[in-house]
Amino acid sequence: GEVEQRLEEHPAVAEVAVHGVDHPTLIHEVKAVVVLHPGADASAGGGIDNGAILNRFATAVLRPDAAELAAARGKIADGLGGAALTDTAAVVSLFNAIVRVADATGIPMEDHKAEATAEFRSAIGVDDFAAAAEKGYGP
Repeated sequence: GEVEQRLEEHPAVAEVAVHGVDHPTLIHEVKAVVVLHPGADASAGGGIDNGAILNRFATAVLRPDAAELAAARGKIADGLGGAALTDTAAVVSLFNAIVRVADATGIPMEDHKAEATAEFRSAIGVDDFAAAAEKGYGP
């Protein structure tokens, strides 16, 4: 998917898997499991300018801690400016919207992911849903 592709573009990333997980207020949120190349920077910033500040904000948006969200928002506004805060909030919002749209419309998986998860999906009954059949994964 698009999120995986963007993460795989980072030179420190060897492998990545992105999936949606339950969230108490957003229904789902995006989680990424990332395997770095040996010796790669695993800091919160990931070797990206202002990465730690941006990551803090993206994480705070998805958590129920209003004080942390305010602190993360302030750090971006104070350190990078109002335009950067607006851009960062827009990107975080877009990722949340993409997950909701994908869930609602049943956007199909890439072929290699469909193949890799076929047995698991069958075992838990996901392929029995009408949406799976519409995408060609069901019976």
